Amino acid sequence: MKKLVALVLLVAALLGVAVTARATVKIEYVAQYEEVRGVAWDNRQNAPTIQAGVAYKTSIAWKEKSYFKFCPEKTGIYTISLTEEWNPTGGGSGRFFDSNGEQVGDACSLGTSAKVALNANRVYYFRAKEWSGSYGAEFIFAICF
Repeated sequence: MKKLVALVLLVAALLGVAVTARATVKIEYVAQYEEVRGVAWDNRQNAPTIQAGVAYKTSIAWKEKSYFKFCPEKTGIYTISLTEEWNPTGGGSGRFFDSNGEQVGDACSLGTSAKVALNANRVYYFRAKEWSGSYGAEFIFAICF
């Protein structure tokens, strides 16, 4: 395999073709936005914006939840995945809500994935919720088209 990679790079260099490589999973650390009781759904300007195809990591206190703003560029089926970095036996979930606070699609439980249909150019809120464990969780979640 190493010889094949070296051969491809050599041929590319001889032909003057630039070869670039990038990591397939980029993990970004995001600040959590905890919903203040009584705050209307359309007043969530403080929620960090997330993108499809990027893995995000956030800390969530025990039995708390964090919201993230998501505005899909394409209409279609998105896959949500959720893992916990240091406590894979803990509990948690992730799901989408529309701008009215209505649930959209199925929830994704910790260690699983779920598919949800989303419309382009609409604002959705992804909620990551920690519901089991004594110290909270460090979740890694991703939304892929």
